[in-house]
Amino acid sequence: SVAAAPTADAPVDQKTLPKTLSFDNVEFMSANMTGSSVDPKAASSISEALSALGGKAGNDAIKAGAELGQLVKAAGVKAFVECGVVEHLHKLIEDRSTAEPALYAIKGCAEAVGAKAEPFLVPFIAPILSCVADKKKAEVRAAAEAA
Repeated sequence: SVAAAPTADAPVDQKTLPKTLSFDNVEFMSANMTGSSVDPKAASSISEALSALGGKAGNDAIKAGAELGQLVKAAGVKAFVECGVVEHLHKLIEDRSTAEPALYAIKGCAEAVGAKAEPFLVPFIAPILSCVADKKKAEVRAAAEAA
């Protein structure tokens, strides 16, 4: 059965994705994202990991990125939106001084979560390519190439 489209007057929750169907009525992944939210303990752990991420460099950034990926994987893909992972990583990657840990976090999320992370990580392609071309910081360039 096809779900009814939300009315224009219905409030839209910015933290959840709408249910959508393909041309042959197969539900997309976003259809399964409504319902329960991320566990508060997991959300707290993800917030702490994101806060600590900006101050990392080198091997610490690699480890922190992998840890964030594992936390997001454990919490589920809802964490990308509900815990502000995407927003926080965008802020970090825009500043060249914090781009390195953001790039390793993107890599960690992609490796840990896998294909389910792709819709949330595709918007990072342009900033990653920009960092690959960075001529001032070799660390940022290396992290971008790894991501």
